Amino acid sequence: MNKGEFNPVFALRNEKIVHISEVERGRKCGCKCPVCNGLLIARKGEQLSHHFAHYAKTNCEYSGESALHFAAKELLSKAKKMVIPAVSLKFPDSCRPDELIHEAMEIDIDRVDCEKYFGNVIPDVVVYSGKKFFFIEIYVTHGIDERKLAKLKEARVSTLEIDLSKRNGTVTPEELSHLLLDNCEEKTWVYNAKAEQYYQMFLRAADKKPIVQRGFALHVDGCPLRCRIWHEKPYANYFDNCYYCKYHITTVHTEDSVEDIGEIGYKYIYCSGAKRIANIVDFKQE
Repeated sequence: MNKGEFNPVFALRNEKIVHISEVERGRKCGCKCPVCNGLLIARKGEQLSHHFAHYAKTNCEYSGESALHFAAKELLSKAKKMVIPAVSLKFPDSCRPDELIHEAMEIDIDRVDCEKYFGNVIPDVVVYSGKKFFFIEIYVTHGIDERKLAKLKEARVSTLEIDLSKRNGTVTPEELSHLLLDNCEEKTWVYNAKAEQYYQMFLRAADKKPIVQRGFALHVDGCPLRCRIWHEKPYANYFDNCYYCKYHITTVHTEDSVEDIGEIGYKYIYCSGAKRIANIVDFKQE
């Protein structure tokens, strides 16, 4: 077992996933490994937390996280329905509030796959509902890193993350069922294709305006709202006007450090003020 991982608490018995609490101790558990099909024993002592282990030495990489993936697949397959959390559009580097796209909703589950290649991504679980599908990642010891997130964005596949990091692998079947099927704070979208689609629409509707440093102030010239005027030319103060403006989509920063560029690192903003696009509903009024 690798450092940081926990021992598996789910196993396969009579072609069904069972929890360590549901079986007898030792070989009497009658369980097999869902990865290599090897015989498992149930270690239910008084000092260590109860868990499964291979009866014979093996190179099988079956771990607590793999066990959770298989258990999640079986629970979802049997449930046929689940609740997906609300989807909101977020505006990075802006004081704009998130914009709700849709509330949490119950969906049908038609099919479930587990730990299979999907292009260059191996999601923990794939859920199919009608003509759509999405990924579920179960976060135990490592969340989705930037590299995997980039692959998900490239594939444009919505992905839910279920956070079990604070439970140390002690999740019960009832708890896992609640986390998978109900609406709960541990289940969140780390990437949502619909939200990304709307965000790109905002960027296309926006003008990219440079942020100019003048003395101690940061200015954006050509403000469509004419917040400030200097010699008959409109401009805005970035902090006083742009940052809190409903048309401020995002701010892009330089990749260089502050010391290297000799400035404070602001490069330009995306402003949708010229088209008066502030909310999703504004696209329907164009």
